[in-house]
Amino acid sequence: MFLRISSLVLFLIAFGTASARVLALDVRVENERVFIEANQQPLSSVLRGIADITGVTVQVSPAVERLISLSVRGRTLQQAMDQIATQERLNVVLGWERMVDGRSRLVSVYVLPDGNMDHSSLDAEYSDQRQTLNQQNNKAKAMLKRAGKREERERRKQEGLRLP
Repeated sequence: MFLRISSLVLFLIAFGTASARVLALDVRVENERVFIEANQQPLSSVLRGIADITGVTVQVSPAVERLISLSVRGRTLQQAMDQIATQERLNVVLGWERMVDGRSRLVSVYVLPDGNMDHSSLDAEYSDQRQTLNQQNNKAKAMLKRAGKREERERRKQEGLRLP
């Protein structure tokens, strides 16, 4: 009788410990370093946790959904994404934004199956943003061109040359 009860208790302890590990997910950022502990968690949940804490937009292909176990300690966000990509055999496409001070910051992450680099289906909702950015880029180029022409006119005017 004692053997049965102790076996049952050991089974319950082992099962309870295992189920506690299955539910474990901890994502945090300290001093621009990422810490992730995940044990048998859906990939999308881990990435959603990263997105919620860092503010990065994360798009995940449904084809890559799986349970993952992961331990990331004190790495940059880019290093953490590289680790996930390598460990899970995925393609991760990173989108960067140049800030006013010249530094770049990670703003978007696309997660795709290994060998599939076509992320057009993932970012269809961003086509309007891309179009707006292209328009802004074209306007900036036109402004620079006009400014260059103005400077050329001023220079010629100062030198007493006739404009063409």
